[in-house]
Amino acid sequence: MVNRVGSQSFATSSTASTSFVGRRRELKEARATVSRSRLTTLTGPGGVGKTRLGIEVGQRLQTHFRDGAWMVDLGSLNPGAPISPIVASALAIQDQSNRGALERVTDYLQDKELLLFLDNCEHVLSGAGELVDRVLATAPGVRILTTSREPLSMAGEAIYPVPPLATPSVEDDHAVQDLERFESIALFVDRARNVVGDFAITPENQRAVIELCTRLDGMPLAIELAVARLQSMSVTQLLDRLDQRFQLLSRGSRTAQPRHRTLQALIDWSYELCTPEEQVLWQRLSVFPSSFDLEAAEEICSFDGLVPDLVLDLLDRLVAKSILLTERNGEAVRYRQLMTVREYGADRLNDGAATELRRRHRDCFLRRAETMVEQWSTPRQGEFILRARTERPNSMAALQWSVATPGEINAAARLAVALRHHWVSDGYLSEGRFWLDRVLGEYDDAPERHERGSALWVVAWVSLLQGDHEAGAEYLAECRRVATALGDDGLLAHTEHWSGLYGIFTGDLSTAIVHYERAVAAHDRVGDLHSPDDRTALVGCRFHP
Repeated sequence: MVNRVGSQSFATSSTASTSFVGRRRELKEARATVSRSRLTTLTGPGGVGKTRLGIEVGQRLQTHFRDGAWMVDLGSLNPGAPISPIVASALAIQDQSNRGALERVTDYLQDKELLLFLDNCEHVLSGAGELVDRVLATAPGVRILTTSREPLSMAGEAIYPVPPLATPSVEDDHAVQDLERFESIALFVDRARNVVGDFAITPENQRAVIELCTRLDGMPLAIELAVARLQSMSVTQLLDRLDQRFQLLSRGSRTAQPRHRTLQALIDWSYELCTPEEQVLWQRLSVFPSSFDLEAAEEICSFDGLVPDLVLDLLDRLVAKSILLTERNGEAVRYRQLMTVREYGADRLNDGAATELRRRHRDCFLRRAETMVEQWSTPRQGEFILRARTERPNSMAALQWSVATPGEINAAARLAVALRHHWVSDGYLSEGRFWLDRVLGEYDDAPERHERGSALWVVAWVSLLQGDHEAGAEYLAECRRVATALGDDGLLAHTEHWSGLYGIFTGDLSTAIVHYERAVAAHDRVGDLHSPDDRTALVGCRFHP
């Protein structure tokens, strides 16, 4: 999730859709830290509220920066993945060259004055550290705020540990009217009233509320997950059930942090409160790295005993139990899991189910990408562009799995090729070339395949638009060789097509005309109605004449 700050709100995500409770001291100290340090990292365990505090800091400081503030959620990236492309996308930097994303980001930021908020860095520490180091060295007007379970460990990094919310002592006597001065109690009451409108602390439930918040160590995520159960349980029943789960897990690893054990215990408990069907869907939904729609959930998760007709009802029940969050944009509704909840579900998938799920996930988004190609030259083009942007995390996850999994390279090539309009029209030339080159690299010493030939002409198109004309010519020469070896007139048509574009970019117009005439005849001969027309082929001419 990426949000720009200017005159608009810093965060429009569901993370910031609830009231900000407490944290006055932390907010003041974190703001002061950001003001005096160019790099501030909010650290703490998962669920402690790092993101929410970071959003609030950004909201309070956005007017202090001439170019506003920008938020980049790195949570949907795979471990170790490069972060520069998603940051470039957040900053709306045009990708019309063969420069890497990191170079484009640093060049863009060098004269800017803004706050860059990088959220969820713990699984991409190396890439985050590289980008932060370069930005700090080249962009003196930029300050960076990050959240991570561990510091970036960089020179000059100011580390601000985000503590749990304050909790009252179980042993002390407290007046009912004084309890909400403790932040954990205030959060519990605020969220409880969203579930039970007339909720109040009473002499009857006072002790249970105090003990519940204390047993949850004041962790905001843990409190919010527990409060969701108030629609069917009392506070005392919550405490009784929670107490059993904590006792059960007290013999876990003694080296783990207590709060990690507590959060694990709460999620274990939430999991076991689900029906077997809900548990299965929870596990399978972990395949989505970010948000997803109902149709994708039905198509991907419905197998081995879970029928499509059940998915909608199960989704609704998981939303009610706060296992899923909803995101609404007009009449469109999407779903997502918190990262901790998603990882919990993934850990419970056996290897066979995980492989089947990944393949079904890839096939779903491959079909969607190929449908975009088939209907590109229709009035629905704008709709498909928006859909490709929305589904980008899913498409990238599917592509990465396919490239990395033995036996899936042809499907990976099909997906990388089907995403060509996303690479070209949405400004992801460098990333598209990266994935196409990775796909082609997996075909070493393999028999010639139509899928490899298709990847060659698409990467040639991308290279030409980047201005890397000689590389484009090399890709086209290899594509022509593959097409000839296979006797594939369709590949040969594309080879002629993009050879024409090469001729235009290199100033050889007479040769370009010859190639285009051959391409038109070849496309007609094979009945290819989905290939871009000459006007689309000329996209980028004004950038690289």
